[in-house]
Formats: sequence, C-alpha cells, structure tokens
Amino acid sequence: MNRLVLFAACAGLLVACVACDLGEVPPPLGPPNVLGQVCDTDNPCPIAPAVHTCITLSIGSQTQGYCSPNCTVDEDCQDGYSGPLGGTPYCVNPSRPNTCTIQCASVVDCPTGLDCVAAEGPTSFCVVPSQSLLPQVKTPDGSV
Repeated sequence: MNRLVLFAACAGLLVACVACDLGEVPPPLGPPNVLGQVCDTDNPCPIAPAVHTCITLSIGSQTQGYCSPNCTVDEDCQDGYSGPLGGTPYCVNPSRPNTCTIQCASVVDCPTGLDCVAAEGPTSFCVVPSQSLLPQVKTPDGSV
C-alpha cells in the first residue's frame, strides 16, 4: 500500500514537472516585432501586420539600416523583441522620432547583421556597420 501511494505521489510530481518545464515561451501579444532586422531598398521592412520603418542612424551604414516598429513609449519597442537579451530597445531616436534604438555594450547584444557602435558620449547602439567597418573581400586578382 505504501509503495502505491509513493508511486502515485512521484507520478503526480513528474507530471507537474513535465507540464511546467516544456521550455516553451508563449507568443508575444500583438503583432510581430522585427526590430533589428537588416533592411535596405531591396529588402524592405514588413508592413503587415505591423508597420516597421527602415532606420539608419548618423553612425554606421548610410545605405542599410534596421527595421523598427513605430513607438511612443519604450514598451512599443520591447514588446515581442526577439533579439539578444543584452540589447535594450528604447523609444528614443533623436534623428527619427517615434522609432526605436537598441542600446548595447558589445556586439553580442545586437541582432544578427548589426554591430555595437559607440555614439557621442558613453552610449553605444546596434547599427549596420559602415562599409569601412566591414571586412574587404578581395577577388583572385587582388582587387577589392
């Protein structure tokens, strides 16, 4: 009898643990947030179901940017953001009001394709690197 009770208790605990440890993250509320996705004229940001704008900052590439949702508060940038946890999205962008920036401490804080570049002062932001920061690929004849 004691073995049966012990087994039932362990089985119940196992079911509870399996149910709570699936590792699944519920989908974010609202439309998808592709903040940090690299964009340019040939690869625009998605407009449905949520409008995103291709943003370039005064630092980094001037021909490629990153997608940003429109925002009025920081939560508009943070809700549904799937970039690295070290990057912090904010609704503060003096060059493009009502769009998001991603503050970073190093490149690992930035989404794929973006680099952590220092702005004026102690703050760094995730941006598409300028061509001068990208590695030069040489052709077999030695030209760039």
